[in-house]
Amino acid sequence: NKMKSIRIHGGGKDKYEHNTEQGDVGEKLVDDVVNNGLSIDKKATIEDSSKGYGSGDRIITFGNKNMLMVEVKNKGTITKEDMKQFKEHYEKDFSENKCQMALFLSLKTQQIPNIGDKPYLEYKNGVGYIGFNDKYTVEQKKYHLDRCINELYCRYKEENEKINKVDKEENSLYNITLETLFNKKAKNKDDIKKNEKEKETN
Repeated sequence: NKMKSIRIHGGGKDKYEHNTEQGDVGEKLVDDVVNNGLSIDKKATIEDSSKGYGSGDRIITFGNKNMLMVEVKNKGTITKEDMKQFKEHYEKDFSENKCQMALFLSLKTQQIPNIGDKPYLEYKNGVGYIGFNDKYTVEQKKYHLDRCINELYCRYKEENEKINKVDKEENSLYNITLETLFNKKAKNKDDIKKNEKEKETN
């Protein structure tokens, strides 16, 4: 069971006695963004993946059944251990086909180890990283998260369309080559028959 936490108010910002409550607040923010309707897909749903299904904190399922795993960090410093754990999570989920995309979301700092201090989505091969400035309001964070999920999904889709196009082109080239070889084989058989007849005649 999760330990009950006490929220301490002061200086205009909430502080938390335990990381559990802090994490819950971050995960609820993601829930709210999806449940209010993503701009990229109003039919998308979200579920808690920390309870056993897959890895990370949340799984977002889009209308076309593609899935995005989200790992949420709501703390001031992101460690290399956090990054290593995220990598292990998405590699495991990808290999088991539990999701096709993964997002590392830092809600209190833009500084992410091996990624840097970037105010935009870092993306490659279905995996994205984004960090928000702690000065953002909750509503600003929700807005930017929606835009971030939108961009990640579009880039993943574009990336896979290119891969599928290359695969189709390679298959087409393979089929053309195979057809040419069969035609040559048939022609060679005809030539052999003609040569045999000419040999008998000679």
